[in-house]
Amino acid sequence: MFLLKPFRKNVSILNLALSMTAARKYTRMACGEAIELQHRRQFRKNTTTMKLKFIPIAFLGAALVACGGGGGGGGGGNSNAATSTLTVTAKVNGVVVAGYPVTAASAPAITLTSGQELEVTSSIPTVFGGNLGSAVAAVRTNSSTTYKAVLASATDTNATLTFTTTALPLQTATIPVTVKATQFQAVVPKVGDSFVYAENDILLNKNTFRVDNTTQRVTAVNGDGTWTETYLTSANAVIGAATYTNQGNRTSFRNDASSTQTCNRQGNKVARYLPEEKLLAFPLTIGSTFTGKWQAVCGTDTTIVDSQDESISARVVGYESVTTAAGVFNAMRIDETTTVANSTNAAFPGGGYTQTVSVWFDPVLGRNVKFSGVRTYIGTPNAVQSASLVETTNIELISYVKN
Repeated sequence: MFLLKPFRKNVSILNLALSMTAARKYTRMACGEAIELQHRRQFRKNTTTMKLKFIPIAFLGAALVACGGGGGGGGGGNSNAATSTLTVTAKVNGVVVAGYPVTAASAPAITLTSGQELEVTSSIPTVFGGNLGSAVAAVRTNSSTTYKAVLASATDTNATLTFTTTALPLQTATIPVTVKATQFQAVVPKVGDSFVYAENDILLNKNTFRVDNTTQRVTAVNGDGTWTETYLTSANAVIGAATYTNQGNRTSFRNDASSTQTCNRQGNKVARYLPEEKLLAFPLTIGSTFTGKWQAVCGTDTTIVDSQDESISARVVGYESVTTAAGVFNAMRIDETTTVANSTNAAFPGGGYTQTVSVWFDPVLGRNVKFSGVRTYIGTPNAVQSASLVETTNIELISYVKN
């Protein structure tokens, strides 16, 4: 059945209104004391209410000039008022965005695909604010110098992020961000594309079972977009070959004559899916659903020895970051319920099972990168069956070659 948490909108978006307050006249104190007092007041406001009110820049300039002498006041001005320049760096999925880092008040625009991670770091402490439009954010970090979040939107949307310094004089970096909605079409592979998967199962008797790593290598691509893949063991021995539609749904699997694997206990080698094992339906869009029904048969090219009815009900629940041994991928998460019924295979008590799974499909690779499923059998398995039937399955991509 293998071919290859919902994206939670648990986001707190800070909409911070920055306002300017007129400075009071400090006619009876020295300029340095006035500035020091204002900083103390500013710090107290930042750490209690987070509603920032800043002394106007013009006042600071005037205060410094006033301290600078003239009129016999003596004493030079305070020359230690130099401030650090705000610099911001932006990354998408860990890669620095072109044009960054910057020190300009208005930073270059960023375009990302829904589900990608945006990270902005500042050289000095800032407060994050802005408007995310219709996007939602799964916030990973929101500190005085780093904002990191996965942004997602069901429709194209424009956002504006602001990073305002907490020191004086006030500096603000404004970053326009466009979040592109997620919708993907099928990807036709190329000959030589190769994907290696690891599978770890827990059997009904609670024993663990590790399946030998399997390589799926594209060996032929037809003009209509259909293709063939060869399956190999970790020792590079051929297991068999599968055929796929141009949507990536399997239509057959033929175990190699040299392989000990079969599709039933009678030793038959050819499995067919009539009309297709529909585990994908394009375009993939967040919130989209699909269903499918097919018959899986085992025998030869012309005869059917065993058969079972299979169906699926699936929903694309999000576009999220997922980590596997092969790396970190942005993938469409598809939650599925598959049902096997009327099986003539004596190994299945009650003639079948129901399986609930989550699949993570990378639309760039055109390939599932992770699969996690739990089976519930219709009948009551005996001890022999419990020692061979799978209860939970976890499969993930561990390496790949993409041409």
